[in-house]
Amino acid sequence: MNRQLNIGYLVVGLIFLGVSGTWLLDDTGVINPNGYEWLLPAILLGAGLIGLFASLGKGLLNRSSSVEAPATTYEEETTNGDPS
Repeated sequence: MNRQLNIGYLVVGLIFLGVSGTWLLDDTGVINPNGYEWLLPAILLGAGLIGLFASLGKGLLNRSSSVEAPATTYEEETTNGDPS
């Protein structure tokens, strides 16, 4: 099964994981409420960078997998392979 990567779903999922992870760390007392001022921008920046790299990788894979048909000349098209 070969599915294409949906970058929007990837970024939203990473943001959800980051926010829920922040909530978990706060609930367990690992971080204090003063740590939120840098944590949310870091989550958004990280998810955005991962989405950017995923889109670049997806573009490179699509470009390398596309095979162009060989070019034909005008003579080949008009004669249909007949030498006459």
